[in-house]
Amino acid sequence: MNKQPPSADRFFASFQQVQQLLRQQLQAHLQRQSGDRPLTRGQFYLLRYLYANGPLTMTDLASWSRVTPATMSTLADRLAKHGWIERRKSGDDRRVVKLQLTEAGGAFIRASKLVAANAGRKAGAFERGGAMDAYRAARKACRRRGG
Repeated sequence: MNKQPPSADRFFASFQQVQQLLRQQLQAHLQRQSGDRPLTRGQFYLLRYLYANGPLTMTDLASWSRVTPATMSTLADRLAKHGWIERRKSGDDRRVVKLQLTEAGGAFIRASKLVAANAGRKAGAFERGGAMDAYRAARKACRRRGG
């Protein structure tokens, strides 16, 4: 039986399929879970960052997302209005206000992790289909050409 040599084209085609699947799964999850509280991808990433890093100041979040504190404040207002985050004064310094996820925000992010894990299992064909072999061969060919 003749096995075709792996190709970069096959790798990139498989990679694009995985990427599209993950994007579709995330979009469907955002629409399903946010319901009457529409959530953009940027807002979702901010919620994920808060989930991973705990309560943070507006300045910290603005720096991370590379926006001005005023822009971050507007974003935080929207998320707070919909019940995803809340503002809390710091116990150490009452002038410092930190943003943190509400229980609803945390539950939403935990559910989104399950969606991503499920999409990842569906994308297992990426590895089984020989795409990683194609990727490795493409890298090796690039190294030989000095690329």
